[in-house]
Formats: sequence, C-alpha cells, structure tokens
Amino acid sequence: MVILTTMIGLAILVIGRQLFWIFIAALVFMIGITYGEQLLINQPEWMLFAASSLVALLGALLAYTLQRFAGIAAGVAIGWYLTTLIFNYTNLDLGQAEKYVPIIVGILCGIFIWFFFDWGVIILSSMAGAAMIVSGMRFGNQTLLIFLIALSILGMAIQGMLYFQEDSKGR
Repeated sequence: MVILTTMIGLAILVIGRQLFWIFIAALVFMIGITYGEQLLINQPEWMLFAASSLVALLGALLAYTLQRFAGIAAGVAIGWYLTTLIFNYTNLDLGQAEKYVPIIVGILCGIFIWFFFDWGVIILSSMAGAAMIVSGMRFGNQTLLIFLIALSILGMAIQGMLYFQEDSKGR
C-alpha cells in the first residue's frame, strides 16, 4: 500500500492541477485509507483498499458533476487533513482549539479555491501529494514535517512552471 500511495502522491505532487479529477479521487482515497482503518477494524487490507477505491470513484464522479463545489470540498478536506497532519508532526497542543483549527483552516482553503481555482489546486494538490509521499516514510516527526514542507514547495514550483508554460502557449 505504501508504494501505491507514494506513486499516486508523486503524480499529484507534480501534475495535480492537470489531473484535478484524479487529485479529487486520490484525496478521497487518502482520507478513506487513513480513516477506513478505524472503521474497518480487523478487516483484510484488500477490503480497505476496495472500499477506499469505491469511495474515491464516487467522489471523482460527484466532483466532475459539481465542479466548483468539488473544488471547495477538496479545499476543505485537504486543509483539514493537512492541519491535522501538521498537528501530529509538531505535537502542538492547542487544547480545545485543536478541534476547531483544522475545520477553520479547511474552510479557508475551500474559500481560497473558490476565488483562485487554478492556484488553489496547484498549492493544495502539491501539499496533498507531499502528504501522501511523506505518509510512507519512517522518520521522526520533525524530519517528516521538513520533508512535507520541502516536497510541497517543490511541487508548487513544478506545477507553477507548468502552469505558466501552458498559459504562455495559450496566448
């Protein structure tokens, strides 16, 4: 599962904007794998994979149908997920606020995608791809956080260059 997650993460890190619908499906898949383990306790790994894949397919179909709202939902989901991940890597304790901060960040990410769709997808897909790659690594939390940040920046730079190349060809 780690190899598959890493490969999908690498694709999303580098070309997430071009693969927006796959990004949505991979995001739903990532969340399904992460939290499906808690729901499908003591079930075989293939069942977790199958359930997450089915939910990802449904998420992609729904996203394609409701494009703008799918972008907002993806922004909310990835903002929430990344905030939770960063809290885990930093061992940051905000007390009661720790429950609400991921929700607030998620909503802000959704709003960001609404107003700046292409750049929102570039930034959030880079971060999501980086998170998928980092999830397979076995290092200390601080090292994982450094990898998450470095890979996110790398993904944003690559996707930004690709975006500008497409934009200059379109003129």
